[in-house]
Amino acid sequence: MFLAFLRTAQGTRLAPLTWARTIALVARLAQAIFSKNTSRLFVYVDDPISAVNGTQGQGNSSPSSSSPVWAALGFNLALPKAQLASRVTWTSAVLHVFVKSSRFGPHVGCGIIPELLEEVKDICKQYIRKQLIPRKTPRKLTGKAAHLANSVPMWRPCVAGLWGALSQNEDVSRAPSGQIWVKQIASSISWLLSFILEFQGTLVRRFKANAHARTGDAITMTFYASPWGAGGILEVDGCARRWFASKFAPCIQVFIRNSLVPLNASK
Repeated sequence: MFLAFLRTAQGTRLAPLTWARTIALVARLAQAIFSKNTSRLFVYVDDPISAVNGTQGQGNSSPSSSSPVWAALGFNLALPKAQLASRVTWTSAVLHVFVKSSRFGPHVGCGIIPELLEEVKDICKQYIRKQLIPRKTPRKLTGKAAHLANSVPMWRPCVAGLWGALSQNEDVSRAPSGQIWVKQIASSISWLLSFILEFQGTLVRRFKANAHARTGDAITMTFYASPWGAGGILEVDGCARRWFASKFAPCIQVFIRNSLVPLNASK
């Protein structure tokens, strides 16, 4: 005698794995209808997206061919949310396909939904005016910023500063119990606000077609640093084209040397 469970309880450890195996199997079946040169399917949890290559007629017929597959397998499709255009909103990102672009060439631009940016901006402005905030309060900002950093990698150092403040022991920061000093996250908040308010160009991540097809130039940046200075070399297709070198100021040299810990140091 054995028991067959037809449902996986929400919150159990195997629940995500069960869904991941199921949706992966269905996605492979839906992808098998098309050639990989005409359509590519990707699924994030339960949000599928398909990139279609071809004429306007082929692009319009592709979704109508794959939708019956999902419906025949018993999935309830949210058809009112369906989008068919060169610019679509998917999860928390806005994807825009640029076939002709004089500046960047053919590429896909990945931006952030304006509503999410406004929410992050309002939270940052609210925090920056205070001295102390509850420790649980920045978790909402940190979670949203970490999610958006997947689309905009330039945000990741700011998110690291937020996580660092949340994980720091209260004995070290000397903040009241259950609270953190705003100055611990002021730098990260200021950078996030700068990205949102001033540097709009940094809120778009571009995936170029020539980089995906590996038809462009192979560019390599090599950096080196020491306690006295830093430098780097720019290589294009294996040939050195540019270099830079900068000597640190004496105060920075002293700070770096004092911060170094010998490998054989013992407690």
